Amino acid sequence: MTNVIRMGSVSFVILGLLLLLLNIYGLSKSLRVGELDDSELRFSGDRPIPFSEAMENIKILPGESRIEYVIRQNKNVDDALAHINWNETDPSEHNLRVPIWENFILYFMGLLSGIPEYQRYHFVQYDKSIERGIGICGDASMTLSTILSKNNIENEILTFPGHVVVTASIGDRAFVLDPDFGVTLNMTADELKNRKSEVVEAYRSAGYGILDASRIVNILSADHQIWSGPSHFIRNKYYFEYLSYWLIWGIPVSLIIAGCFGLKYRSEK
Repeated sequence: MTNVIRMGSVSFVILGLLLLLLNIYGLSKSLRVGELDDSELRFSGDRPIPFSEAMENIKILPGESRIEYVIRQNKNVDDALAHINWNETDPSEHNLRVPIWENFILYFMGLLSGIPEYQRYHFVQYDKSIERGIGICGDASMTLSTILSKNNIENEILTFPGHVVVTASIGDRAFVLDPDFGVTLNMTADELKNRKSEVVEAYRSAGYGILDASRIVNILSADHQIWSGPSHFIRNKYYFEYLSYWLIWGIPVSLIIAGCFGLKYRSEK
């Protein structure tokens, strides 16, 4: 019996140390890998700006008004995240499936759970999304919503059939923000369906073709749901992600402590 306890205790210590080393190795790695090929992108030439540049851009500039900040962050998120063909990209490419060295819990969830949301993972932590540099409209909207909330700017996430945007209110002015396209609309969500020509013009002015602009207008004319932020939008996964980043350190430390306790118990017998 004592040999079993010793072997189990040693195994706990070794496993804990290996997981700790894996986490430490992950601290030196970046979620952003390689160059994106145009075939992987929704829009040709849509390359993300460097992570450090995007994070620096989040800072409020001297003398910058809240409205100017909101508009600039909408464009910053658009520049920071390249819109890829999400469902057509292999989960092993560009760290769509969270790599084991980043978070071994999310990695095994993606590998073994069979849940699509973990096989091609959408980060709720905005810095993780920006670091990886890829996403779709939901990733961009959660990122922008978090940035605005951190700067005490009232906002909500709006989901339409086939698209996700953010709405923000500053004083008596309302904005619909599309960080996936970098387009800012100076109107409320309820006005979208009645001001279609302005919406088309905004997307056309941002450089998008008439087909893309028309498609977006049709989407934004549909009924939508309102979410108070990422924690409301994807509630369970939101809290699980934050918990998992605590557990990847808590689990190996607990294993080492339990293993050392078992070895100490055996030595006292």
